[in-house]
Amino acid sequence: MDDLLAAALDPGVASDQAALLRLLGERARDPTLATRAVHLLVENRIVEAYFLAQLFRRVGVTSAPLALALAAGGFLLGNEADTEEGTRALAPLVDAMRATMRDWFARTLAQPVVARLMMGDASLTRPDQARRALRLVELYKAGFAEFRAIFDWTAAPPAPTRDALVAQGRSRANLLSFEGPPLGVKRKRKAVVAFRRFVFPQDPTSRQHESGMRAAAALKAYGWETTHYQMHFAPEIDYRDIAALCDKEKPDILFLDDFLVVLPASHRLRVGLIAGLRARLPELKIVAVHLDPWAIEERILVETAAPADAVWAPISPSTPAWANRSLAGKVMLVPFPHGLEPGRPRSPLPDKMVFSGGISAQTWHRALWLAGIERGMPYSAQISTDAEDGLSVSESYAAYMKRIEASGCVLNFSMRPDLSRIYTWRSFEAPLAGALLVQEEAPDMDRYFVAGEHYLSFRTAPELRALARFIAERPDEAEQIRRDGNAFARSRYSDEKLISYIDRAIFYPPY
Repeated sequence: MDDLLAAALDPGVASDQAALLRLLGERARDPTLATRAVHLLVENRIVEAYFLAQLFRRVGVTSAPLALALAAGGFLLGNEADTEEGTRALAPLVDAMRATMRDWFARTLAQPVVARLMMGDASLTRPDQARRALRLVELYKAGFAEFRAIFDWTAAPPAPTRDALVAQGRSRANLLSFEGPPLGVKRKRKAVVAFRRFVFPQDPTSRQHESGMRAAAALKAYGWETTHYQMHFAPEIDYRDIAALCDKEKPDILFLDDFLVVLPASHRLRVGLIAGLRARLPELKIVAVHLDPWAIEERILVETAAPADAVWAPISPSTPAWANRSLAGKVMLVPFPHGLEPGRPRSPLPDKMVFSGGISAQTWHRALWLAGIERGMPYSAQISTDAEDGLSVSESYAAYMKRIEASGCVLNFSMRPDLSRIYTWRSFEAPLAGALLVQEEAPDMDRYFVAGEHYLSFRTAPELRALARFIAERPDEAEQIRRDGNAFARSRYSDEKLISYIDRAIFYPPY
């Protein structure tokens, strides 16, 4: 099909409308036409796919890939008419497909194309660009039928009652059981905490990651002597320094941020690190910590986690790798500590929700949600970035938690590019800070909180709209959920409790 594009761009053909239409008519029945459009879209050659769609529109030929190309290219180049025409044509073409083909089209073409458009224009996260973002939402819905119900901004169901919310939440709750160490046992230990230095590990201009500070502060408060090492995301340097630090400190336990295993070059060095520590410090417990398991291939997760004494998985407990038999009894699904004293509900419950977070390649769905919420739903946004803010990591995190506390009602989204819905650290930070959490449904949340009793859960825009009405029309019931969520989180997920669960799992296992 590249030869067609070349021919159509030839000045002699392009200037002769009859010749161009004759050429298009000859190629209109070419069975590779739709396939070529697919390849162009998959290869992120949206402008070329757009041109192809424009050419064949002249002779009345279209298909789902060409309609998607017309809408996406129109959006990219600022042609609203083409965006609307392509979007309007796309939905019925998708609906006419067999179910398996419809799903393939949605996940292989529609979603990646929308993601590229979304992440290619940072301005789409701004409130003044909500109208443009909503056009992208409509394109997404046309190509991915599942999102038509999710992003339905017109439906306005009645506000539920607290009793109905609690009954629904309890029907799906499956709370994990956690235990602390036996009474009267040894409490004083030594720990080394080795975590990434930066949010984006290889970008020194990004904000420093708070995970190491939070873990070290919580361990120290629990009574463990703790040394914190900030990893450079350079395997040779990091593993050498961690080994030297362990040789010097002779800790009882090493908490190792294992995101380095995304680099194949790290595996051999990591094997050497663990083998050396085992030989020199046979009593040392090595805990592999995974904060981003979705970013790592399942095979690599399993192979690299197996040599550790335990795997701490504070995010995504349903990650398939954790069910592997080689990791039986090793995986700790304990939430991550905060390094701060939990707060209490102090400010009045507001009449609007506050989104306080960032939008990235992993969380681009948030921008689509926020654009839709602009359509009359009470909320405000505090869009954060991962750029350095001039504060120490502890000061920056404390300021963030203060903002959560002051907001009173936190809106949180959970969807990732693979369409999984996961809880985030904010899912625990909001109730611990004393705010009411309004959380996009994430199945793993049911293992830590009871929806309707400790927080509010939604899956679709109509459900979110109903919760907004619930907060406005039943403030006393909403306030009770906020207070019950805070009390439950304080009693179960304070730093003292979380580290005690780790203590029990590592040093006093039930087997």
